[in-house]
Amino acid sequence: MKTKKISVIIFLALSLFKVNAIAKQTLTPDDAIRITKIGDVLIAPDGSKVFYSKSILDWDKNKYRKSFFMISSRGGTPVKFIGENGGKSFRFSPDGKYLSMLREVDKVTQLFIMTTSGGEALQYHVYGRDPGVGLL
Repeated sequence: MKTKKISVIIFLALSLFKVNAIAKQTLTPDDAIRITKIGDVLIAPDGSKVFYSKSILDWDKNKYRKSFFMISSRGGTPVKFIGENGGKSFRFSPDGKYLSMLREVDKVTQLFIMTTSGGEALQYHVYGRDPGVGLL
C-alpha cells in the first residue's frame, strides 16, 4: 500500500516538472510560485480511488487556493470533491466508504465525515474544544 502511495506521489511530482524539462529553461522564483502543488494524497484501502488536493496561487488575493479531488486509480477525469470549506487531516475509513476530515467551525476544530461517493460532509460531533485534546 505504501509503495502505491509513493508511486502516485512520484508520478504527480514528475508530471509537474516534465514541462520544465521539455522547455529547458531556468526555473525562476516566479515560475516556482506558479507551480501547481499536489498534496493530501490518500489511496483508498481497496486501491480503487485516489484523493488529493491541488493548490494554485491566486495572484489577485496573494494566497493559494486549494481544491480537493477524487479520481479512479485506473485513471480518468478527476472529480472536484470537497467544497470551499475544505478541511485537513483527511483519512479513509477502513472499508473505504467514508472520508473523515477536520474542519474549523466557530474557531474550534470539528470532525466531519462524508461518503466517498460525494455529497455534503456531515459534522460528526460538536466538541467544545479541539478533537483529541485531552484524549491521550
